[in-house]
Amino acid sequence: MYDVLGGGGPGGGAAAGGAVVNYEGVSKNVMDVGFQDQGRWIYTGGEDGTVKIWDPRARNLQCQRAYNAGAAVNSVRLLPNQAELIVGDQGGRVHMWNLRSDHGEQFQPETGASIQCVAVDSRGTSSVHHVRPFQICTNMPYSRYRSNFF
Repeated sequence: MYDVLGGGGPGGGAAAGGAVVNYEGVSKNVMDVGFQDQGRWIYTGGEDGTVKIWDPRARNLQCQRAYNAGAAVNSVRLLPNQAELIVGDQGGRVHMWNLRSDHGEQFQPETGASIQCVAVDSRGTSSVHHVRPFQICTNMPYSRYRSNFF
């Protein structure tokens, strides 16, 4: 993780653009990153096919939890309930990872397409899956989407 403004590293010594933290266990590019609302944890999705949970307050900066998507992860979003992650992968699947139960489910909205981006509205009532750049976007009410999983 990098501090783009500088001075934010441990002890305040990182120069602008300098590495602040190196998270152990990242084997390929991280494609998406996000933060829990209160900053208690960070989530990443990467080309290694995993979504990982990190505790930025911990001294041992290692992955705390992981979900295997089975294909490179392009996009990850935390739902407003702060307990579920929605994941889009290059294999064309959308995953829902329930962090409370550690249960993951998936579905494939369109065969042969990569999910480029996932998004959820601030109330958690609708989700959007960007399937192909400039071509297809699927908007589904969250309640109907959720019924595909639970």
